[in-house]
Amino acid sequence: MNANHRLALQRHSEFWFEDGNIVFRASNTLFCVHRGVLVHHSPALEGILAIPSGYDTDGTEQLLIVLQQISEQEFTHFLNWVYHISSVPPPPEEQFLAAILKILHQWMISNSIKFAIDGLEHLTLHPTRRLELA
Repeated sequence: MNANHRLALQRHSEFWFEDGNIVFRASNTLFCVHRGVLVHHSPALEGILAIPSGYDTDGTEQLLIVLQQISEQEFTHFLNWVYHISSVPPPPEEQFLAAILKILHQWMISNSIKFAIDGLEHLTLHPTRRLELA
């Protein structure tokens, strides 16, 4: 990553943990989170992260994991859900639920997909939007 490109990236204000051990990039935002927290929810992700890349710095700020099809806002919603799952229930907002549903599907977190679907079913959504989310 060249110096000009590095300047355009910013650390997420809430999800940059100094003791985090894996770095993701969504859009132009960097997230340093805890690998153990993520793989606790997704055995599929654990398998993906276990595949050797040949680099010692994989998942660090020097060689971060770029989330190609996940926006900064979607990943923020997902991390809000992951880190706060045992505390206050998340707001039943369409944008929040759709974002976490997308990532739950991508990372095969099947035990929690029902949570997002149930939340979306309680919202008044246009039939076209329901089809998009299906």
